[in-house]
Amino acid sequence: MKNKYWVLRHGRSIPNQNGLIVSSLENGVLPEYGLATDGILQANAAGDLFLKATDELRERYFGPRLELQSHDHYPEIWALDERDPFSRPEGGESVADVASRLSTIVPKIEAECEG
Repeated sequence: MKNKYWVLRHGRSIPNQNGLIVSSLENGVLPEYGLATDGILQANAAGDLFLKATDELRERYFGPRLELQSHDHYPEIWALDERDPFSRPEGGESVADVASRLSTIVPKIEAECEG
């Protein structure tokens, strides 16, 4: 690969503070599920290097059953992932789905960007 890649997670969000899972694009763009105050500071600190957003690098979608539920459900998802990375939580994405999504964007970035 000709480019260097830095993988950053979004800053601390209001759902993170409140212990909620927000993984759908529809909910993720709503102001009530945006960044918390410290998350805004984190994003600003990282933002000087930020160039472009792309949907392919979005959060893993955990499906409608887990959307807006407690983050206490994460251990059951991680256990499912360990047993079968191709298993999808009801209507959500599997680990393999996310890997596939990411594998399509890296060649695009390599072709379009330099640095």
